[in-house]
Amino acid sequence: MEEARDRGKQVIRDIDGYLSIRRHTIGATPTFALLLLDQDIPEEILETPVIENLTRWTIDMLILSNVSA
Repeated sequence: MEEARDRGKQVIRDIDGYLSIRRHTIGATPTFALLLLDQDIPEEILETPVIENLTRWTIDMLILSNVSA
């Protein structure tokens, strides 16, 4: 919806703004959650800055690969 609003207002986001919106709309987070269901990884591990950064970078790479396809 946010992207549709942007189009309606002819708003062009910068790269950081675009990635910020797409991180929540690409569907990677729910997919990662499904993959982790049968894993026995403590929440405190998943919430460490290193894992959070790796997750964000992975999602960003998925976004960028979809843009260039």
